[in-house]
Amino acid sequence: MAYLLAGPFGFFLLIRCFLPIIWCISFLLTHGVSHLYSSIVVLHLLYLFLLASSILFCMWYLSNLVKRLQANRNFIGHHIRCVRESKITTILIFLVLVAWFLFNWNSIPLFIGGSNAIVDMNEQSKHSTWFSFGVLSVCVSFLLVAFAYQKSNFLKLLLAFFIIFLALLPGKKSGLLNAVGMLLLVEFCFGAGRKNFPLFKVAFAGFLGIIYIGFQYARTLGISFDIHEVFLSIAELIYIHSTVYLRQFIDSGALSIAESYPKDAMTSGVLGYYLNPFYKVVFGTGIEKAVGPYVSNYLYGSGAGVTGANPTLFFELIFVSGTWFGSLLAFGIIPIWSIAMILIVNRLAMNFNKEISIIVFYLMMLGFMFYVVIDSLNAIRTVPFVALPLLIKYSKDFLRRV
Repeated sequence: MAYLLAGPFGFFLLIRCFLPIIWCISFLLTHGVSHLYSSIVVLHLLYLFLLASSILFCMWYLSNLVKRLQANRNFIGHHIRCVRESKITTILIFLVLVAWFLFNWNSIPLFIGGSNAIVDMNEQSKHSTWFSFGVLSVCVSFLLVAFAYQKSNFLKLLLAFFIIFLALLPGKKSGLLNAVGMLLLVEFCFGAGRKNFPLFKVAFAGFLGIIYIGFQYARTLGISFDIHEVFLSIAELIYIHSTVYLRQFIDSGALSIAESYPKDAMTSGVLGYYLNPFYKVVFGTGIEKAVGPYVSNYLYGSGAGVTGANPTLFFELIFVSGTWFGSLLAFGIIPIWSIAMILIVNRLAMNFNKEISIIVFYLMMLGFMFYVVIDSLNAIRTVPFVALPLLIKYSKDFLRRV
């Protein structure tokens, strides 16, 4: 369970559930039920409890399933196949990445600026940014499984460093911690043998991850980087980051413009809103502004640009479908999302003996499921790349039969 708590499940619980829950409880203790938006805060609090409960159940289910399958993963024939697939996959992905760097060497966000560099790049060139970093995400996913399959400690270490480096390229503040979390997840699910939790290594990676968050935060704001100040303020930074949408919608009153959003920014209805990522890429048209930038422009003026806080699915549905219908819709989606999560983690663990493309598909599906309740529009943009490993698998099957 420690592997899962230190991985994407634990990050999601902390950043997307527990810290917003603390904010909601603090708000209700301060304002009671007399505040204009107290009822919405109560509903969101219940929504967060349901979301957290679903994640905790998934963690328990996956942990028990992996332990039951441990003996099967220790079969010598399985080890030999895993090492062979790891080597082949690493070589092929390395060749793809050489081509990737040749085409993108002068437009890598990590070397350009802070965590908003990729957003600015996307505005300048939607098609190439979407394609380049979509391909990069697929390559990283293949390398993650290759890392778990590899038995040589030296090669595992090289792969781990390479994966972390690739995860840093988009320039996101959480890039290093996310990479370490994914390495722990795949090692837990597919690594051979029972291993002690690498506490020192994870603690050291966490230390570096905190420094990197502070470094990218300083670059984004254009301020000097002070490592001492980073460690003094990191808890506050994480709390602010995880609850910024609540402070904007509730404290700053941005929910008051929710009813205006459909007619101001949605020109093609609810379906058009969720298909917007493809409208933008294929036709260059779509919604005027996503909910986050729309709220930022309302609160801070047009100078806020195209960036904004991720509204989460709950508030996004309120803006798109109306306050009460959107809230009910969010509660209706959670059971469906929970069942889908259980099915995905089941297939992820059960398919340990299938070819690597299948495992990568379910690994990317798991990432998509986390992403879709945080930032649905950008999650939908990743669908072609999530499906790509499956396309590779079926293409290989077709070529074998020809």
